[in-house]
Amino acid sequence: MTREEVLGRLRATLRKGQPIVGTGAGIGLAARAEERGGADLIIVYGTGKYRMAGRSSMAGRFAFGNANDLVLKMAQEVMPVAPHTPVLAGVFIQDPFRDMMGFIEQLKQAGYSGVQNVPGMGGMDQMEGARTVTSLDAAGIGMAMELAFLRAAKDRGMVTTPYAYNLTQAVQLAANGSDMLCLHVGLTTKGLTAAQVAPPIERCAQMLSSWIEAIRAENPDTIILCHGGPIAEPQDFSYIMRHVEGISGFYGASSIERIPVERALVDATSRFRTLHIAPRPDAV
Repeated sequence: MTREEVLGRLRATLRKGQPIVGTGAGIGLAARAEERGGADLIIVYGTGKYRMAGRSSMAGRFAFGNANDLVLKMAQEVMPVAPHTPVLAGVFIQDPFRDMMGFIEQLKQAGYSGVQNVPGMGGMDQMEGARTVTSLDAAGIGMAMELAFLRAAKDRGMVTTPYAYNLTQAVQLAANGSDMLCLHVGLTTKGLTAAQVAPPIERCAQMLSSWIEAIRAENPDTIILCHGGPIAEPQDFSYIMRHVEGISGFYGASSIERIPVERALVDATSRFRTLHIAPRPDAV
């Protein structure tokens, strides 16, 4: 699906008064169900494979495997079972042993309609502590690489929908011409493998409002979505929509493919567990 077709569909959704819903898919089953549920976009990234293997999404930020190889391989698992939904690729843009401009063409040939900066170096402060992003920038493997890749991907006809983790990044990415910008307020804090630290939702609403004001001053055409932290369920996103002007949608990864599945599996197993049979005293 072309960039123009994807953006046209998204704008049509907004004209109907519906928010854009992007969903992460770490397995084909998730993608199949998400398309059935009406997802506007499906995003495939390395963190999803770890998440749906019962590990923390944070595992996708370590060198356990090549994130870009995984995304190419996952195209064959996801796209055949979600043929009517645009699929975007989460790209590790700082891959030191890959021609990243050539990789854009590989992604297009694999069927991806757009790109996102996952695992993005902009979020490393959340894991490694303050000044990590500054150190990465100083080493030449930080945000500048992501900005250049995203510009090139857009020029080559791909939708760009990066994460921004703070106000400075949000302004940079808006000025860079991002089609959509997803404001990331922390790792999702609900479920069995949840992060334990995130701002309260009231604080997130304040943060998002200040970021959006700055984004609008830089690029009023950017479509703005949110993700993460305490925004984990429909009622949480509803709170954000009521308290933050300018939010057009939500990206759910753990919120859509992990937390509901955890609950459904626990419930189904426990319901079988509560059934009774006649005692079998001779069982050995």
